[in-house]
Amino acid sequence: MRKWGFSWSAQVLDAKVLKGLVDLSEWNSLASIARMTYTSEAFGKKSTEIRHYISSLPPEDPSKILRAIRMHWGIESMHWSLDVSFKEDACRVRDETTALNLSWLRKMSLSF
Repeated sequence: MRKWGFSWSAQVLDAKVLKGLVDLSEWNSLASIARMTYTSEAFGKKSTEIRHYISSLPPEDPSKILRAIRMHWGIESMHWSLDVSFKEDACRVRDETTALNLSWLRKMSLSF
């Protein structure tokens, strides 16, 4: 019996579908809208999460949009780890050099 699982689906639309609903003149480079649906199951408990993204990438090539989303969440997960493990957001160092050195030390420690 499988105790966990993960699946996702993606829909990418041309931003023109918003014409008449939103003043697109305020969003000159808006080209596409993506909707990601993530479904996970762990120990019999199923959860679904829906995320929406806006992008300047053309809707004709969804693989580029999906790659950008994966890159974004890869960076976000690193920041989450730095905050949880090292309380990075609570650090009140104001000296620029010290802050940069601490940042490098935290990232190096995380990689170990």
